[in-house]
Amino acid sequence: LTLWVRPVPLDLDIAVCTWQQEIVSGDGGDRYRVFTVDLARDLPETARPGGYVTPHRWLYDKTVLRRNVIENNCGRGLLYQGQNLEVYENVFRNNTYADIALGPVSIREGPFVRHAVIRDNRFVGSTWDTTTSGIARNGSIKIYQNCKPAFTDEPFNTDILIRNNLFEGINHGPAVSAIAIANAQDVRLEGNCFVDC
Repeated sequence: LTLWVRPVPLDLDIAVCTWQQEIVSGDGGDRYRVFTVDLARDLPETARPGGYVTPHRWLYDKTVLRRNVIENNCGRGLLYQGQNLEVYENVFRNNTYADIALGPVSIREGPFVRHAVIRDNRFVGSTWDTTTSGIARNGSIKIYQNCKPAFTDEPFNTDILIRNNLFEGINHGPAVSAIAIANAQDVRLEGNCFVDC
């Protein structure tokens, strides 16, 4: 498990996981499984009830998106939550919201992003609707942290490189930019080109 606490998220090993029960909830018959988890070590003092925990099923060795055209989506072109992402030599065009969204876009949806490289891509005319979840700023590449009330300003999205990308026509109002970064650290922007943005 990853426990998202300040100052640095903690990766915790599970010693024992015991199934307790299955709960059926709501008219749609949603099923939830309840487990008891014993950790291999004690929780740190920074852990608190209502905290944010994500399973390691989100921790991929590597995810690569290369040489694709992603266009005309009524939504985000790519939503990624996890680690070790490489996105390069793609075209993102005319997508409603962010072409690339990194990190949790709502509470308890998934983990923050660690170790991502976005390079040599072309972004054209996307991000023309900014009404998602009351987010103040949107971008063709948007680094999210929308986990209120659990988090407000923790910089858990980390080690992100955005290099040698071309942004064209990302000009849909004052709340839209080519790149929108929130609650992140170690984000590097290098050699990007902005035309009519």
